[in-house]
Amino acid sequence: MKIKKSLAIILGLVLALPICAQRDPFKQGKSISLFIGGQSRTETAINKEISSKFNMGLQTNFAQIKLHKGVIADMLCVRFDIGLDLNYAYYKRLQDTSNPHNDKIDWNPHQAEIGVDLGPSVYVAPFEDVRELQFMAFYHFIPSASAHIEDTNVYAAFCPMMNFGLGVNWKFIGIGYEHRWGSAKYKTYDIEDAAEGAHDTGEKTKFKTTADRFYIRFNF
Repeated sequence: MKIKKSLAIILGLVLALPICAQRDPFKQGKSISLFIGGQSRTETAINKEISSKFNMGLQTNFAQIKLHKGVIADMLCVRFDIGLDLNYAYYKRLQDTSNPHNDKIDWNPHQAEIGVDLGPSVYVAPFEDVRELQFMAFYHFIPSASAHIEDTNVYAAFCPMMNFGLGVNWKFIGIGYEHRWGSAKYKTYDIEDAAEGAHDTGEKTKFKTTADRFYIRFNF
């Protein structure tokens, strides 16, 4: 009976060897990243810049396409990421000083984007005995729908955002840094009369956005 059990164990190990040998140490499914940091917005026509009081973002990778077979040099993997990108910023208070009688009229601008996250990422696992420890870099293009809200004005545009970042992953969790930027000409809508809805004023304003953020990433 013991001989049969021993033979079964040995047979199981032999059958498992090919699977273990072919296992991709870089195999990874989906991921969710939470970002927090600082963002600034510049109205380029008058070079007016404001900084955020609060900025956060969410990125999900729901598809990662490996761009090669196996693992390069037994330590490197390159993938193309496809995901969803959400961004929100709450800016410091603006004050309308165009009229001395309106110096108490002020507001906090808001900015939000939703876009598709597209681009390559590179993963490096330099330590053969610790494949779970991986260093990564990414560069993504994020075509986004973007909106700014200031008092009774809403600015809306298609804004091509870009980002690059560095990070380190350990098994199911990672941390890193991201720089993000983009600019576009925004249509201006007046929403002062809510009953009539948004009114296109015909004006356009160019805004440039930059952000530096840190993130925590969950891999699954």
